[in-house]
Amino acid sequence: MNRNVLAHPLALLSIFGIFCALPAAPAMAGEGDEASVLRLFFEEEELVTAASRIPEEARTAPATVDVFTREDIESTGARTLADLLRTLESVYIAPQTSSREFLWIRGIRNRYNDKVLILMDGVPWRDPVYENAPVDEYLPLTNVERVEVVRGPGSALYGTNAFAGVINVVTRTPPEKPFLDVQAAAGDYNTREAYARGGFKAGPVGLFAFLRYFDTDGDGLDLQRHQLKQVLRQNPKKNVSGGLTFTAGDFTFRYEQVDYDHTFYSDWDVPTWRWSDEWYYYRD
Repeated sequence: MNRNVLAHPLALLSIFGIFCALPAAPAMAGEGDEASVLRLFFEEEELVTAASRIPEEARTAPATVDVFTREDIESTGARTLADLLRTLESVYIAPQTSSREFLWIRGIRNRYNDKVLILMDGVPWRDPVYENAPVDEYLPLTNVERVEVVRGPGSALYGTNAFAGVINVVTRTPPEKPFLDVQAAAGDYNTREAYARGGFKAGPVGLFAFLRYFDTDGDGLDLQRHQLKQVLRQNPKKNVSGGLTFTAGDFTFRYEQVDYDHTFYSDWDVPTWRWSDEWYYYRD
């Protein structure tokens, strides 16, 4: 005859004794313990604004946020925003026939990069025609202090252009200690670059300014559309940009101008004698 062992008084007493002999379970981790764990992955002073449009710590932001400080940018050797984004998982960047850079985030793509919103100090920065988000030589990192990348939808806060992600580029402000930095470089494909940047602060008044020149013949695509051989093998690009930031107490004035032009690889049905004249030119 089968009997339920739990119904026997001795069995119940034995089980109760076993539970009493077990060590007490540790208390749930409090807020202080949670903060200590999060500090292992995020620096406490890392503040972001792209996640919810208000300054907050990256470790508690309600989104997947990657923060690149000025030290991070310099250590990676990144020259453009595209160089920086290539270091992130789930972000794919590749050249396209219009001499721009494709930007995919988590598999969401569009020919004109209009599913990713770029903010410059919180202000939308995009092509007024196709709403393209420029990540190539158009937007160098010469005067950038920090880059915040939100991988994932942000349309609830920013609208349709933030469907795949939001990138907030924070520019440099007048430094506490005066400095002047002048650099020049050269490379393959007749590439030349030179820039100067510097600033100072005297009491409540401060100034930061930069000037950059970049020119290259470029290394273009082997094939154009329809898998035809690319006659224009080179991909010239030129960028002349400069700007300044002036602060006086709580007042900030920032001005920047970008002159940028690059080739546009024409379709197969455009006469070859026109191909060398196909250019995009931006003055912003």
